[in-house]
Amino acid sequence: APLFALAFSPVDGTLATAGVRCLRLWTRDALGGPLICRDAELAPLGDDARRAPPTLCCAAYLPGGALVAGTAHGELWCWAGVSLIRRYRAHDGPIFALEASAADGHLLSGGKDGWLRLWSPALWSAHAAPPSAAHPPAEGAPAGAPSAPLPLRMLDMRELGGQLTDVAGRPRLLGSPCLRSIHWVGAQVLMGTRAAELVLLDYSTDELNPEATLLLQGHCPLAARPRAPDAPPAAFAA
Repeated sequence: APLFALAFSPVDGTLATAGVRCLRLWTRDALGGPLICRDAELAPLGDDARRAPPTLCCAAYLPGGALVAGTAHGELWCWAGVSLIRRYRAHDGPIFALEASAADGHLLSGGKDGWLRLWSPALWSAHAAPPSAAHPPAEGAPAGAPSAPLPLRMLDMRELGGQLTDVAGRPRLLGSPCLRSIHWVGAQVLMGTRAAELVLLDYSTDELNPEATLLLQGHCPLAARPRAPDAPPAAFAA
């Protein structure tokens, strides 16, 4: 089956591979022997056991060793070892990107719906409060998945798109709000969209309203090797 995500545990180095209807955990013994594979539990909590396992589009380990994955139906699933312990509806549509803070376990998620959401590490705790099922499931999602508690922060890329400027300060519009990748360092979040855009969010001055900069729109301007700004491309040089 196709694989869409890899993740390494910061606790014991376990490698998680996730994809279409599969999640496998790979470990090696202390003597450096062959890899040992274990299949993680994929039977949806509270659902009919005969329901097909989900497609997992992304995965990330939390600092304590729990593994979180995003599904094609907009759900966040969490495992302790191979045991499924939490399952929430978090987005409308596939979740393509997850990034966990190594410092405190906060989790960022993004996907096709264009929302960037920040989740509390308490969401995956064994003592977490029961989630609310007040909201209807996303289209095509299993009915048994409860809605997650409200995220700590939410950012709609569709609204942000009209406020973006490039590195020269010129206004730019996003070609697509669909988030495909996230990288989080300190107070900055770097995101990649389906339309090959790189967007930088800077929360250093305002935790609620970040400064957004469009770093790249499409890959056409990239050169294989750096050159002086006024120099002609190598193919046209005399």
